[in-house]
Amino acid sequence: MGDFCTVVWRGEKYRVECTPSYLLSLACKIAEAECMPYPEIYRQILNSVEGEYRGIRRLVSTMLSEK
Repeated sequence: MGDFCTVVWRGEKYRVECTPSYLLSLACKIAEAECMPYPEIYRQILNSVEGEYRGIRRLVSTMLSEK
């Protein structure tokens, strides 16, 4: 089983497989449903994943600095 990550789309959080191929597949499905270009959707998904983990890194860093 692969790693999972959190993707935020339209304000909702989804736990999805965190592989480039799965995220691209997800972007294509969303793009088709929303009549948008898939590269734009893919970019938004990647930014969402990066934002989630940036926040987690800050939290862990803060917790470790308090020890």
